[in-house]
Amino acid sequence: MAAARAMRDEVHEDLPPAPLPLGEPGIHAGLGALLRFSESESHRQRLKAHVRVLDSCSTYDYQKTWKEIRKVGNATLFNQTPEYRHWKVRVDSCTLVCKGKLGSGKSVLLANIVDDLNLHVQSTERPVAYFFCRHDISESLKARTVFGSLARQLLRSIPDLTIVEELVDKTTSVVDSQRILSILQRALPPDFKASFVLDGLDECDDLQRGTLIQQLRKLQDAFALHICVSFRLEADNVLRLSSELFAKHSAIAIPDDNPDIAGFISAELERRIESRKLTIGNPALILEIEDALLQGAQGMFLWVALQIESLCAAKTDEAIRLALKDLPEDLPETFSRILQRSGELGKHYQTRIFKLVTVAHRPLTTEELREALSVVPGDAVWNSTRLLNDVYSALACCGCLIAVDEEEPTVRLVHHSVKQFLLGGFGHSTGAIFTVDSANRTMREVIITYLNYNVFDTQLSTMVVPQIPAEAAPSRIIRSIDASGSVRSLALRLLQSRRQPNYDIGKVLADASKHFKSPSVNQFQFYFYAKQYWLQHAWCISEHEPVIYSLLLKVLEREIVDMNTRDDEIQTLLFRAAEKGHDEIVRLLVEKGADLETKDTILEQGWLDAAGVCRPVRARGRCQTASREGSQYRVGG
Repeated sequence: MAAARAMRDEVHEDLPPAPLPLGEPGIHAGLGALLRFSESESHRQRLKAHVRVLDSCSTYDYQKTWKEIRKVGNATLFNQTPEYRHWKVRVDSCTLVCKGKLGSGKSVLLANIVDDLNLHVQSTERPVAYFFCRHDISESLKARTVFGSLARQLLRSIPDLTIVEELVDKTTSVVDSQRILSILQRALPPDFKASFVLDGLDECDDLQRGTLIQQLRKLQDAFALHICVSFRLEADNVLRLSSELFAKHSAIAIPDDNPDIAGFISAELERRIESRKLTIGNPALILEIEDALLQGAQGMFLWVALQIESLCAAKTDEAIRLALKDLPEDLPETFSRILQRSGELGKHYQTRIFKLVTVAHRPLTTEELREALSVVPGDAVWNSTRLLNDVYSALACCGCLIAVDEEEPTVRLVHHSVKQFLLGGFGHSTGAIFTVDSANRTMREVIITYLNYNVFDTQLSTMVVPQIPAEAAPSRIIRSIDASGSVRSLALRLLQSRRQPNYDIGKVLADASKHFKSPSVNQFQFYFYAKQYWLQHAWCISEHEPVIYSLLLKVLEREIVDMNTRDDEIQTLLFRAAEKGHDEIVRLLVEKGADLETKDTILEQGWLDAAGVCRPVRARGRCQTASREGSQYRVGG
């Protein structure tokens, strides 16, 4: 809703205002009114075309991530390099690649570049577009999403988009990348100039990254497009991101002795002292902390931030000094220590939280995660007493490797490198904490079990106020009440009433039950994530998971989910089930009238006979594995 509202505001800001009514005396009054109506109607038509064309390109909220990153801090390094200054003023298409190692502040650097370019364009006619990919938002890692967002931002500067309205199919709300390219080529003038800042391209998988680079190069060939892209310095990245595919590329490297890091350390320490998160006895100790962080940073802003978080937990000056003498050398060692220290608060929750957060297709809210953590895989009976009373105490098991967005609030990994560490991507001695397969299995078990809860298809019963003597009220009632302010008050009333044996507390219990009665579907927060993304997690299910497999059949039988929904590869469950030879699922889907177009496709593939039963012999070799960047998805049963 917020994103859609922002998009509407964006459209209205860009369009010229409708003509104001002008008074027309005498004989010309009628003609003037007609003219004003005509001009007003023309304006409405332009507005309608503007909205439809822009929305067909993208409705993704590209501003949110940039705002979050920009708040982290300031960067000035780019302005000190001749490569950046030359790139900014060139008149032809060109590309600037910002290289840096993990945790060196590339995203913050590019967020500051967006600011600098916006100041620069005030004296030029070069609009600035940007996109920051998020490792934990799968939608942001698709070439179509990035390219569509770029197109929307560029087209905002064109006041009349009626000339391309015919390219937007009225029967669909979105268009493909090729159609977007056609819209841009027709709507933008030949001498059009723009700048595009793109961060996180190396988070995309090989296919999406290659597709996006090709699309951007086509734009650079058609218009004077300046592109600034970040690039992570790793052994395999030279092959993964071929910068020579971009037009006229140059590069700047973030050095280990980045001059911005001293300012970052100072600002962070000031913030922690002022907020009292970092407490010290001897004021001079703050200078020792600053010196130690400067010496060990090696250009890694993330390393600095995590060390400061750890120091905030120290209770004495002696403990702080001991920590400074034994600072971890790199990010993997830092992550390992944080996991070990915070895991003492609850190893079981720590692993489950990391698994769910790592494979979620978008950041889960705290309430969604709270419900997901309450699920016992295979137990399809809803039990409210399993809900965490305080999800934040469970999140504490993950230390500062988990962050909560205060505005939404959503739970995310503090940095994409944490995911790399958890999955063994650093090649550290401890190996992977868990695999993508095991994390996906955990999410799959949670979602399928959750969707089987009978609360989603039953009606709430009418509540009757009970008559219960105070002395008979069981103590477990107190423990089952949520810890909100109003419920705390009710709990205290219950405790106090027990001192009066003849006091009827039925009304008090009735009031209390309003706070923990069976919720409606709309009150189950995880339900919406489970309904939207069930297929992305469930399609690789194996018959070697008999309990969850049986529960999936029940979900399909009860038609709790949309059986024709498609996964990230634009395939339906019917296609996936036939591909893997899951006879029961295929037969059930066919009986339920699942997507007939998919059925025709898999009949042509020879995976089904005419009755909708999987053939015993099929070419399974081609569908055993599906690789994605940084993860392996098991397809074969």
